[in-house]
Amino acid sequence: MTANANSINSYLHYYHVLGLQPGASLQAIKQAYRTKAKLYHPDLNKSSDAPEKFIEVNEAYEFLVHLKQHRIHPSAPGTPNRHATRSARPRRPHTADDLFREWMRMERQKARARAAQQAHKRYEDFKKSRIYRTSQIISAAYDYIFVGVGILIIVSSIAGLIMRPQKTFPNQQQQQSLASYLIITIILVIIGSIFIFFAGLNIRDRRRK
Repeated sequence: MTANANSINSYLHYYHVLGLQPGASLQAIKQAYRTKAKLYHPDLNKSSDAPEKFIEVNEAYEFLVHLKQHRIHPSAPGTPNRHATRSARPRRPHTADDLFREWMRMERQKARARAAQQAHKRYEDFKKSRIYRTSQIISAAYDYIFVGVGILIIVSSIAGLIMRPQKTFPNQQQQQSLASYLIITIILVIIGSIFIFFAGLNIRDRRRK
């Protein structure tokens, strides 16, 4: 997985470093980064190549977040750059390949230097660093949103059962109507509970890391 300073020739390499498929979501990138950073941080991993792998993981993370922030999607291999014949004046990157070339020229060594500095910290101190904390923000937001949605589903379904319209039906139809409301309420409560359960697992795991 480790690459020399000049051996990377495609931005797709960075997805491979984090164990992701090209085009992975920002949330997936942040989750993969936290896992890999813990796996290769020299304070926890004493293998000789751990520092370089840790640096590469941070480098990959910084580039892929940079890519997502520019809202540039990977271009198909072999797709010609329609801007190549234009003036050579400075311009914003239009494709992932453009951004990758700009990154290699201007930002990569800065990212590696920042990662090397983080590699010398104890892991507990590293978790307090800006790059690690920002990697948790989106995932935490999603989890709390899912908890909120789960609670909303449960509360609204129970409220709907309690406040259901009281229509005058024969006893048998009333029982069937009530049974239908109960079944729907139970299904919605189960769905809401699933949302809360899995989001709660993610929150708990994040606090342990």
